[in-house]
Amino acid sequence: MSGPAARVPRSHEATRTDRTEIILLGAAAAVIAVFVSPPLLGVAGLAWLAWHVWAFRAWWLLGAAWAALLATSFVGPPAAVLKASALASVAVLGHHDVGAIMLASLGALPAWAPVSVPLGLAVAAWLAFVAERTERLAGAEDWSAWARTRVERAERRQHTSARAKLDRTRAHPGTVGRLIEDTDLHPDRWHVADRWLYPSEVTLSQPDGVIGGPGSGKTNYAFVKVAVAAAAGRRAGLIDCKGSDVEVAKGTIAAYLSARPDARVRIWGPGQPLDIWTASDGYQLAGRLLELEHFTEPYYRTLTKRILQLALTPPKIDLPRDVGDLLSRLNRAWLEAHWTGDEQRLREIRDLDARGLAGCEGRYRTTLEPLAARFNGTAAGAWRPEDADVFVIQVPTMADVEDAAAVVRLLLSTFRAYVGGRLDRTSPLTLLVDEFAQVGGGLNAALHLVEQGRGLGCATTLLGQSLEGIGEHRDASRLLAALSGGVTAFRSVSPDVLVALAGTRRQLRTSMTSTADGLSQTTAFEDGPAIDVNKPRQAAPGEAFIFDAGRIGHVQVPEARHVMDPGAYQLAAELLAGRAADVADADEHLSAYLWRAADADLMADPAELARGRRRAMVVGVDDRAELPAGPGRPELPAPSRRPPAVPLAAVVAVVRWLAGRIRRGVRRA
Repeated sequence: MSGPAARVPRSHEATRTDRTEIILLGAAAAVIAVFVSPPLLGVAGLAWLAWHVWAFRAWWLLGAAWAALLATSFVGPPAAVLKASALASVAVLGHHDVGAIMLASLGALPAWAPVSVPLGLAVAAWLAFVAERTERLAGAEDWSAWARTRVERAERRQHTSARAKLDRTRAHPGTVGRLIEDTDLHPDRWHVADRWLYPSEVTLSQPDGVIGGPGSGKTNYAFVKVAVAAAAGRRAGLIDCKGSDVEVAKGTIAAYLSARPDARVRIWGPGQPLDIWTASDGYQLAGRLLELEHFTEPYYRTLTKRILQLALTPPKIDLPRDVGDLLSRLNRAWLEAHWTGDEQRLREIRDLDARGLAGCEGRYRTTLEPLAARFNGTAAGAWRPEDADVFVIQVPTMADVEDAAAVVRLLLSTFRAYVGGRLDRTSPLTLLVDEFAQVGGGLNAALHLVEQGRGLGCATTLLGQSLEGIGEHRDASRLLAALSGGVTAFRSVSPDVLVALAGTRRQLRTSMTSTADGLSQTTAFEDGPAIDVNKPRQAAPGEAFIFDAGRIGHVQVPEARHVMDPGAYQLAAELLAGRAADVADADEHLSAYLWRAADADLMADPAELARGRRRAMVVGVDDRAELPAGPGRPELPAPSRRPPAVPLAAVVAVVRWLAGRIRRGVRRA
């Protein structure tokens, strides 16, 4: 019985001859495919046209070429594929009639495709790479319509992708938005997780600003800021200096209750007045009340200040607790009666200017008497800033703009005193002040609050429509310098000053000059703005630019409904409806405001109204119990560069596998 036949090894000469034939056959097939095969030219042309129209990166063409080459490896050995394509090309070229050539070409498509598709895509990718590099070096965005179109469409795809992700995903309450493009924000101040942008604890504790025109998404961003504060375990409050947007109250409360449904809620007004009378002594309270009035003459300011000090610092007399008590002290008879025994004070009281004394009482009576129910510190529902986890203060719309400005200054002064003396750093506060620059003296009062609260646990967010509305350029520069937490810019008419906050970048600039000999091109590097000033000017609703420490983040802010719990809006509406019913007799304006904020549908349902009243009693008046800590921030990965869409290891593995298949096919041939 004979064994298996022994394998006869091939000689080195034969092996070299076979390999030489394979290489020559492949080269001939490639030449025929490139210069003769019409499908290759068609594939390359279509791919090039798609690159122009859809403005995607050339890397996608290269990836498609690799995928087509991978698919070709399943058709058969490379040598056989090349040979079949070459034979099909020779057969087509053997015809002399045009009709016969076209019919033969259709029949040769299956043989041409395995070679034409990968090579055509590779040729298109190479041409796209060359075009991108040439346009980048030549600054083609300044003069090439194709280059500008590609850039615009790429940006449009980024915006569409970010908005589509927001529509499909419920954002975490701790995020301020989804990145539209890569960011260079400092990793110690901002965290990035799956393209969601989260402010760090350091950023949350610092004051910041929000600038945006009407309809740009500024108010929605205020709700997102409240949700971020609640998710971080901070208390939150909003002072609406304009008092005309009915969605502010419900949106603020709903955003906070979404993360902390058992929070203590306060809505300033009759039944829940703000206690502004708490102070370390009468001199401090006199200084706060002095902010109520705006003086043009230093004499009357000094006189009013001294009258208030005498009225608030008599021995053995407590500080006033309501407006009536304060006004009763602003006359000569009361002052003389309560300073008996102090001859120096009595002589000073007798020497007071009668006209100035009467003017002091008249000014405070005119401003405070209509708001006596809102500043009644003796009421059962009176609250101080430390008694609320979330509060909304809507400044009433007054016929006299000066009166509204006076109330805003008094409120900001009250919170400044609270931050400087009674704020517990273990229970930090995020305070949003909307349209602060719309009232006289609001800028100075807001800046004092910002500077006072920095480092003491109060992060103030100032919201405005534009820097031009603040005042002079010096005032705008002072404001921007105080906002150490950065500035968030939405669509604005004049964003030039804000864009300058992002700093400059080294850019390549190309200038074209027309001469008698033709066009002369000059290219040079120069410092230019980090972003185009037209981007904030043309921003879509909800699109924001975060400027912080000379760096920039471009985000799409989620709508409030994507951040809040679905039942939070209903809970806030019930609470507002209950408060509206409670203050209907005391303040018709506030009641109508709360009714509109709650929603008209609730007014027709007595059961919902009763439930809202019960909710207001449970949450809004006497609930002083300690609350459990709010949900903490999510565990976020360390900020890093965005990982590539396809891991490099996977690409290397695919290339090695494909090379192995080609090598084995060559050996078998």
